Amino acid sequence: MSYVANKFAKAAVSLVGTPFRLHGRDPHSGLDCVGLINESLKIAGLPRPQLPKYALRNSDYSFVLKTACLAGFKPAKNGIFLGDLVVVKPGPAQLHFLVAQARGGFVHAHASLREIVTMPGPVTWPIWAILRLEEKG
Repeated sequence: MSYVANKFAKAAVSLVGTPFRLHGRDPHSGLDCVGLINESLKIAGLPRPQLPKYALRNSDYSFVLKTACLAGFKPAKNGIFLGDLVVVKPGPAQLHFLVAQARGGFVHAHASLREIVTMPGPVTWPIWAILRLEEKG
């Protein structure tokens, strides 16, 4: 686990309890899963790339990896660790983002509960990608 991954994970935890809002990018009015990642990067002082326009469901998700790489994430080759960005597929043509925490838990934007929450692991949705922040240098 890297220093930047730890900062990112702590930033995500600081947003627990924030209201949920679809396409939300402001913690005062609400965040969705993309907003959670974007705001966590901001709090951690990490780069935040321009977010492309997207729909709730898409047929092409190549923009996800490209955008994540611009923020400093790289595909992980082994396991899930603190601060990893876990991309899951909860339904057809839909992705969802979670931030890995210690002891196998996750922070994510829960649409049904209408807020950012922590949840225990393991992940119950199919994993689409695991992305890891790398130290620069």
